Amino acid sequence: MRLFTSPTRSGEYRNMRNLRILPKFLLCCLVLAAPATSRADGLTVANQLYNMDGRLEIMLTPSLSTFDKYTRHIGTSAGVAYYFNDYIGLELDIGYAFINGDRKLLDEILGTAENLDGIQRLPLTDLKYFDFWSTAGFVLNPLYGKLNLSAELAVSFHLYLVGGAGIAHYNYSELNWSGGTYQKIKVDAGFQPMVYFGGGLRLHFVEDWSLRVEIRDQFIYDKYDAQHKPSGTTVEDKMLEDFVHVVMFRLGVCYAF
Repeated sequence: MRLFTSPTRSGEYRNMRNLRILPKFLLCCLVLAAPATSRADGLTVANQLYNMDGRLEIMLTPSLSTFDKYTRHIGTSAGVAYYFNDYIGLELDIGYAFINGDRKLLDEILGTAENLDGIQRLPLTDLKYFDFWSTAGFVLNPLYGKLNLSAELAVSFHLYLVGGAGIAHYNYSELNWSGGTYQKIKVDAGFQPMVYFGGGLRLHFVEDWSLRVEIRDQFIYDKYDAQHKPSGTTVEDKMLEDFVHVVMFRLGVCYAF
C-alpha cells in the first residue's frame, strides 16, 4: 500500500545526502589548516597571533537552518564562553527562532499524497519546530593558523569543534481537514532535552573582535502516535521513534576581553 508519492522518498534521500556535508565541511577545514602551520623546510609550530587563554568571549549569532527535512528555522542566539587555555573553553548559549514554518517539500507531500483521508497525525518524523533553546557545552580549538589574504592583510584563525547539551522548547501541529484543504492545528508543545555538536572557523581580524562561521546540529528525541492506513481504508495509530534534527548555519560576531 502506497501512502505517499515520490516527493517523500526523494526528500529523505536529499536529507541523507545533505547530512553528509557536515563531516566533509570539517575535513575541508582540516585540509585548509594544515598548510598554515608548516613550511617548506619542515614542520614549524608558531605562536598564535591572538590567543584565547583566560579570555571571556561574548557572542551574537544569527542562524539559519539548512538541512531540515520538512521545516525551516530562522533565528538568533546570544552566548558567552570562557577559555581555560588556548585549546578548550566552556560556552553557554540561548537561542530563539523568530521564524519557523514548513518547507516546500512538506507542502508538496500534502498536495500530492494518496489516501490521506481521515489522517490527522502524519506518519513522518522531523515535524516539530524549535521555538527557543538553552545549551551548555565545550569549545575545542585543535588547530590554528594564518591566512595571508594579501601582503598587508593576514587573518589569524582557529579551527574549532563544539558539543554539549541543553533543553529546547518545541511545538507540533496536527492536520485538520476543512473546506477541501488541510489546516494545521497546534496541539502539542513542551520542553525536551537537546544535544548538539558541530564545528567551524573563528577568524580574528583584530585582537578583540572575531567572526565565527559554524555548522551546528541540534537534535531532540521524538516519540509520538502517528496515524496510517495499513489496509487502505482504516486509520490506525502507529508509534514513531526518531530524532528531530535542526542543522543550523551560524554566523557569530564575537568580542573577547
